[in-house]
Amino acid sequence: MVTRYKVLEATSNKKSQDLLNIIATGGNSHDLLAEGKITRRQYYQRLAKFMGAGLVKRMKGKYVLTEFGTVIYEVQLRLAVAVNNRSKLMAFDLLYSTDTIPVSERANVMSQIINYSGKTEIILETLPYDKVTLVSCFHAD
Repeated sequence: MVTRYKVLEATSNKKSQDLLNIIATGGNSHDLLAEGKITRRQYYQRLAKFMGAGLVKRMKGKYVLTEFGTVIYEVQLRLAVAVNNRSKLMAFDLLYSTDTIPVSERANVMSQIINYSGKTEIILETLPYDKVTLVSCFHAD
């Protein structure tokens, strides 16, 4: 039975995330072995954990993500984007916790904070509804 714990255990360190990233992007997972970034034992242990958690399967001699693995991989990408943009999210929190800036001005300030990249869209999708509507009003321009 796959549990949250199994998934987290399988993906909880940098080497595991590097391997999952290579598999997700269609790269050759043996490159980690060839570059000496991971031992043969670590490689196969991680693959066994991925397969045990239902993240990866072997198809035509190559490791690929399962549908469940794709969802988990995308969650990890969102987590990375959120961590990388933590200061922007903290600025949003500050804007919402103070009454010194009128609601009409918050959208302008937030538009200056946000970097218009695809990664920002990932963050905006995870914000609560009221924040999404406020922020999305200036994405229409």
